[in-house]
Amino acid sequence: MYFSVMVRSALLLAAGLVLFSISAAAETASETHPGLKQLLQRYPEADLNKDGSLTLEEAKGFRTHLWQEETEAGTPVDRTQPEAAAAVPIRPGDPLLDDIAYGDLPGQRFDLWLPRNAAPPCPTVFCLALEPDAAAPPADLLKKCLESGIAVGVLHGRDGGDGPAYFKDVELGLRFLRKNGHAHGVRADRMALFGQGAVAEQVLYGALLPLGEEGQPGGIRCAALLDAPACDGTEQAPDPDTCLADAYPKADSLLAAPHGAPVIALLCSGRNTGDSLMQALRRKSLEVVLNNAAENEGIPHLIRQAVLFFKEQLDLSADTVTPATPDKKGQP
Repeated sequence: MYFSVMVRSALLLAAGLVLFSISAAAETASETHPGLKQLLQRYPEADLNKDGSLTLEEAKGFRTHLWQEETEAGTPVDRTQPEAAAAVPIRPGDPLLDDIAYGDLPGQRFDLWLPRNAAPPCPTVFCLALEPDAAAPPADLLKKCLESGIAVGVLHGRDGGDGPAYFKDVELGLRFLRKNGHAHGVRADRMALFGQGAVAEQVLYGALLPLGEEGQPGGIRCAALLDAPACDGTEQAPDPDTCLADAYPKADSLLAAPHGAPVIALLCSGRNTGDSLMQALRRKSLEVVLNNAAENEGIPHLIRQAVLFFKEQLDLSADTVTPATPDKKGQP
């Protein structure tokens, strides 16, 4: 049963990506298009007329067939009717796209959940986690982002890696997504990062990486840190001019040269925490917002705040465009 659900989900995504990431005539077929050829090799059942060739029209029919099976009403989702599409129940379940390699080492992969009521490529929140068994994002974050039309991914690190190695994995993964995200359903110019606890520095590091032209951060629009460690390990009023370099040296190194850093949200379950890190980041000319949960709110409240933050910063109303190859001049 699990295998069947995974195959169906992968097929749904693959068919959708062919339709939304390929600009081609209806007669394009697997003999001439590598994307269709790869889809046919992996999923021969997509060849609806069983003639050994997969056309773009067959991919459309295959996608519609899957939608008909997977919606409770037994009819395909009509993406031209937002209200009807939004009414389809959101069942996050397994990722639609899993184990996609962004590097050559075992474990360097990402998983992706795509919202049912939005056409790829989608604005995407990538969750960073040091723990190798972190197979899924926080359930509330996943569900509420998908309901809002935001895709959610998990960026895994190499097998047997540690905190220092994960910095390299994050950089490699984000550069891969900057270049290839569109082909996997990710809006590469509208990505966000999320992390909890000790992974805070990797999140900051990824948010500040100069992925774009002229040292700009590229497609990372914002980042949210849940219960990030205090700037110096305590809240005893550390020196805001030096504590960031002491506690977050890798992230601090990227702030040596000024650039358009994304907005950072600090979400703290403690009532009086986060001030030292906020002040240290603001000293570096970063735009930082702080949200402390009240005693009766806790992490569920902060997750809701994170989703609202992502919706605002990722600008879901913006037109979808195909990002140009980032290594050419004059591109965003």
